[in-house]
Order: sequence, then C-alpha cells, then structure tokens
Amino acid sequence: MKYIYFLIASFTLIPSGAYAQSTTPVFTIGSPESIWTLQDRLNDNLFYYPDMPIGVIRKPDNSGYLFFAPGSGKKETTQPTGTYVSTGTLDQFAPAKRGPNGPEPSMELGRLQPAPDGNYDRDYAGGGPTYVLDAPRYRLRGITTKRDALGSPILLQVYHGEYHPNATSGQPFYGVSALAVSYDYGNNFTKIGEILSPQSSLDETTRLDISVTADGNLVEADENGNPVGDENVDLENVYIYSVFSDRSSPKSPSGFSIARVKRGDFIKAIVNKKAPLFKKYYNPGNTSANSPTCGQPSPENDFFTQPGIGGCSTFVMTEPDNYIATPQVHYDRDIRRFTLVYPQNQNSVWIRTADNLFNWSPAQLLYMVSDSNSKVYYPSSVGAGDNPTVLGREFYVYFVTGKVVGYPNVWAGPNGTLMREKVTVRR
Repeated sequence: MKYIYFLIASFTLIPSGAYAQSTTPVFTIGSPESIWTLQDRLNDNLFYYPDMPIGVIRKPDNSGYLFFAPGSGKKETTQPTGTYVSTGTLDQFAPAKRGPNGPEPSMELGRLQPAPDGNYDRDYAGGGPTYVLDAPRYRLRGITTKRDALGSPILLQVYHGEYHPNATSGQPFYGVSALAVSYDYGNNFTKIGEILSPQSSLDETTRLDISVTADGNLVEADENGNPVGDENVDLENVYIYSVFSDRSSPKSPSGFSIARVKRGDFIKAIVNKKAPLFKKYYNPGNTSANSPTCGQPSPENDFFTQPGIGGCSTFVMTEPDNYIATPQVHYDRDIRRFTLVYPQNQNSVWIRTADNLFNWSPAQLLYMVSDSNSKVYYPSSVGAGDNPTVLGREFYVYFVTGKVVGYPNVWAGPNGTLMREKVTVRR
C-alpha cells in the first residue's frame, strides 16, 4: 500500500446554513490494477470504451453487477457511439447486450436516436452514472431488490451529449448533461431530456474553436447540501444535486458548480418521462462566481436561481491555473461525508471530501501518470459493499489511462486501459 497526502490551494465556500469542514480524512491507496485492457477492447469490438465515467448497479439476483459507460467500436456501422452495458464482477466484466455483429448499444447518439428536446447530442450520446429508482420512495440507489424484480424498476442514467459545430470533426464540441430511463434493466434507454449545459454558449464554442462541457452525476442532500440518511428521512426536505463542470466562456478557468431540484419535482418529472428543471447555484457576491453580470439573487437569498441550461453559476471548487473536469460525487457511510473524485490536467486523479456539497476539503492525490507521454481520464468511485453508489471504508476508483503522444487519443495508443485502485479510509 502507498500512503500519500497532498494539500493544494482551494476555494472555500460556506453558504448560509452550512458548517465548516472538520478534520479531513486521509486515504491509503492500493496498487493500480488492469480491468479492461487493449486486448479486451479488441476481443469484444468495443475499441473506445469506456469513454466517460462509468455507472455501476447490482443485478436483481445479486449475481453480479451491471456496468454502464459510453463507447463505440472501430466500425461505427456496427458499434455506433452510445451507452453500452456490461456484466460481471467488480474485477472483470464483458459486454452484456450482443447481436450478430458484436456488442449492441442500449442508447445511441442523436443522429440515430434523437433526443426529445433538441439536437444537443447529435454527434455523441452516452452514459454513465446510473441509479435505481424504486417505488414508492424513489431513492437514488445502486441495487435492485426482489420486489423490484417482480416489476422492473426505473433505471435512471445521466449521459454526456455533444454537438459538433463542424460535423465532420470531433473538435470542438459543446457538451451537456441529459437523462435517459430504462425499464428493462438497461437493455434499452429512452432519452427524456437535457438538464445541464455550460454557462458558455454554443456560439462561443463555434467562434473560438474551444470545447466546453457540463458533466457530473447525481446525489441526494438536504436544503443546505448536507447528507441525508437512508431511513426515517423527511423526503420533503430532500433535493437531488449535481456537482458539475462549468465555464463562463471557453477561455475562462475551469471549475465545479452545483445545481439542484426538489426531490418531489424530480421524481414527478422522471415518472412522466420528462427532464426535471435543475437550478444552478449563483452567488454574485462570491469571488468564485463565474460571471458578475447575471443579476442578483432573490430577496429571500435563494441562490439557486439560474436555469440549469445555460444559466450562470458560482464555483464550489476550482483549481486556479489547472484544468479539472468530470466530477463524480458519492456519499461515504464510513466517514459520513461526500467524496469527490476528478482528473486534473489529464495527468492525475484527486479526491476531496465534504461535510456538505459547498465546502470541499484540501485534495489528496490518488494517481499520477508515470511519464509525460501518458494521460488519465474519467475517474469513477464505486462502492465495494452491497450498494455500489454508496462508498464505505473501502471502495474502488476506476480510471482510463495510457500513452497518447504520437496518437490521436488514449484508445489509439498502445496501452489504453481501464484501471482501478482500492482506496481505504485510514484510521
């Protein structure tokens, strides 16, 4: 095991009702392990996979796990860009949905499967973080029960959509977050709509030739961003939050903002196959506000006033002079805090913790590439207990890494691999 503890600069943001961060947990990190190698990708005709953070849920019979991630094959005609579901253990998995030409997607990019509310995913669509919504309480979780098996639950997926202004090229792209639902345990997903887009506009991406994204996952918390319990919780005081990447313009610093929707409104929209209306957190008096020109908060000091699609936001975490992306937030029962994992400068993976979603601890390094020819992308935390969307004393962080210098991307290189590390809370 290796023991690493790094402190780096961070913004601290404590809104009304939140409280200061207590002693920061320290983690020990196991040696990296290969999970999905170049040979696996070649054998299963999924060459570009996984191409964003993964989602994991337990299968209904507890016999293993379902893994969800974007990807495609070398032949777009047989394995187009989309969500692909795999099955197996946390140590090894393989595509679960196959046809005569190999793996088949559960959802496809907008050119093949249009979204109901726009062409924001015309050129790319795939997820990603996936949750089980079980009646009657409809809590976000990662395990199906015997009761669910009698009548298929709703699987809810956050997916990454892209529009390429230059349709013949993958760059630049305008990336958003959208939702899709499945009623057959992930074999097929139906798109229900966009929920988050960057403050920066598509016109700016086109004009400046710089990509921007709004990527994140979902987590439950109360009105002040504090964790909520599993039992005896007042569901009327629960919100669905997303910590997501945002930028005020393509050239502005990167950072993580926050948006939310009341849980009751969220569930009502999902059950009716509609996209819930998230509101971004925007505090113009805070130094990490993305823009000073988006108006004032309401007289009641409700800072969640900006629309999730295109609205202004205030960073809850940023790294000046560094590029950060694809934040993934989970609750950890052992430390009773949220965890945040993310890549920085495409050469390292970091973890932070928080008593609430607004106030993040200093960062600890989880992984650093071994040389300047390699990069690392898409870290995802997965619980090792019965519910993979909730972490404990031990959990896994999966990520994609490989050599990129001299190659168009990590997958085209000689060793693009999905790796993982075991992370343990140090007592």
